[in-house]
Amino acid sequence: LCLRQCSFNAAISACEKGVKWQVTFGLLANMDEKVVAPDEVSFSAAISACEKGQQWEWAVVLFHSIKRRKLLPDLVAFSAIVGACATAGRWQWALRLLSETRLSSLTPNVVTYSSAISAYGRHWEWTLVLLDDMKCAQLTPNVVTCGAVISACEKGQQWEQVLVIMVEMQQAQTNLSSTAFN
Repeated sequence: LCLRQCSFNAAISACEKGVKWQVTFGLLANMDEKVVAPDEVSFSAAISACEKGQQWEWAVVLFHSIKRRKLLPDLVAFSAIVGACATAGRWQWALRLLSETRLSSLTPNVVTYSSAISAYGRHWEWTLVLLDDMKCAQLTPNVVTCGAVISACEKGQQWEQVLVIMVEMQQAQTNLSSTAFN
């Protein structure tokens, strides 16, 4: 049974990497038909495939399927669903899911925070709040995180905040890339 479940999970993961999000639904259905219950790994990989395929609505459907099956979403599932919502510009969903991560006794990581921060677009104030939350959680922002905050501040014409963040990045010795400066 484990071998079959591992095989299905590997196939779903391959679909994620190939951005074949539609195929993941067939594989999940096939698992049910073969009496191989999809687990957290199955759903996390399928949600990640939806994230990469820019299918945030389907990612949400899968995320709710995890709960309906009485499974506990892991940090990979939360990060992927937050990322899917962020890519679609659904910052309200991203924020709600980030809060849900904390309520489920998981600790959001840099990827989860970076995804949520990316969702905010022009809402620079919220990106700064999340950046502070991240620092309070003793997580070090990476280039993606800082780039998203800088981008939001730039869109909000908050150049003073951009300078503050860049100084903080330099002090933290975050590896600055040309993307952070553009």
